[in-house]
Amino acid sequence: MSIAQQKFKLPNIPESILLPEGRAVFLAIHYWDNYTFDNTYVFEHKDVLLGYIYLINTISVKAAKTAIISTLEKASGNELVLMLFLECFDGYLFNINSVFMDTEKYLTVVDYIINSKRIDEINKVRFRFQRDIIMKNRVGEVTTDFTFTLRDGTQKRLFDIKLEYTLLLFYNPNCGHCEVALEKISKSPLINRLIDDKRLTLIAIYPYEDINLWSKTALPVTWINGYDGEGYINSRNLYYLRELPSIYLLDSNHKVILKEVKFDVAEKRLYELVHTR
Repeated sequence: MSIAQQKFKLPNIPESILLPEGRAVFLAIHYWDNYTFDNTYVFEHKDVLLGYIYLINTISVKAAKTAIISTLEKASGNELVLMLFLECFDGYLFNINSVFMDTEKYLTVVDYIINSKRIDEINKVRFRFQRDIIMKNRVGEVTTDFTFTLRDGTQKRLFDIKLEYTLLLFYNPNCGHCEVALEKISKSPLINRLIDDKRLTLIAIYPYEDINLWSKTALPVTWINGYDGEGYINSRNLYYLRELPSIYLLDSNHKVILKEVKFDVAEKRLYELVHTR
């Protein structure tokens, strides 16, 4: 146990709470009961913060909402501490490169700030924009349809795809991270098996204007590879592409299962889905 953890006292979990899920929820909601919120101690000891974020990551959205609101209420009496907590939530729950990213849980933070009378309107601008990003193609809702063009010039719509699952990938051939992801996806036994079994469609979309660059990119023939010939994805903000590659997992009704995730996350979720049915 680190010095920070020794000094930071966690609440005692009632013995009557036996299930691990219930204990995690209780601990997340009461994590800061013994912290006075009048200093920045915990922000100098990341292991304490990481312990809290880990708990938030393991509980349901509903439980996390209660825990996050409780934290923000306690922190709101000290402006500096509140700002530091907001940066913490932003960095862990909204940052696309965070292993804890969960925009549905981060939405609780956004809505709390937007509705707070203690925060001035200028400081709410960033959170309003983040809310737009979260609500666009939100998890659990039907994603935005769009038209894309294939190599032979024909056009298709996303909603033309009717298979059990769709892995929607936005990429740029000049993107190093995209190159790595495309290689991993192309070699994934699970992805290739689901494509062969006609349970999964993989759609790779180039959302920019350099068609010559796109046309030189060779992807597996079992994938659907297209480009946004009208440029609507970006100009009309059909999708907020915060970073490429940007990967979405959709169900047969084009509802969003996963949004803006790394391929490893999408592959793991696909495995869970196909092996529990």
